[in-house]
Amino acid sequence: MAQAVRIVLAVACAGLVSACGHGAGNPLTHTSRDSMMPSAPPGGIAISAPTLLDGREVRGLTSLPWRLTSVETSRPAIDIYYVAGGGCTSPRGIYVAEARTSVTIEAAGATDSSAHACAADFGTGYVRVPLTHPLGSRKLLHAEVDADWRNPRYLAGSR
Repeated sequence: MAQAVRIVLAVACAGLVSACGHGAGNPLTHTSRDSMMPSAPPGGIAISAPTLLDGREVRGLTSLPWRLTSVETSRPAIDIYYVAGGGCTSPRGIYVAEARTSVTIEAAGATDSSAHACAADFGTGYVRVPLTHPLGSRKLLHAEVDADWRNPRYLAGSR
């Protein structure tokens, strides 16, 4: 019986990999793209205004991955593509910490750690993050991402 279950699982997994594709055309394939280098969002995607969080509001939230899509030249802002959560994590907003030599961005979500089972959904979004001053020569930094969300494939499909 255990042998039959293993065979069924192996066939199901092989079918799933085959259906999803493999290689460069697969958005789930790992890329070595630098998340701090601009990469354009897919055409037709609306970029919205984010909910901005302050330092107190972001404490205790889950830090989610994001990727820079553009640096605004007409106003002090950057556009990012971010993971908005999924499963037991829901989006809460964007935290921006500006300093003289750097800007740190955190996409934050709330995770229900009491849940025993979560939906298998996954959300992403594009937002224009306003800055007090243009990014200019300041370093753009990514807040440390929560361990459960560090998979580089989460944003591999963005270009």
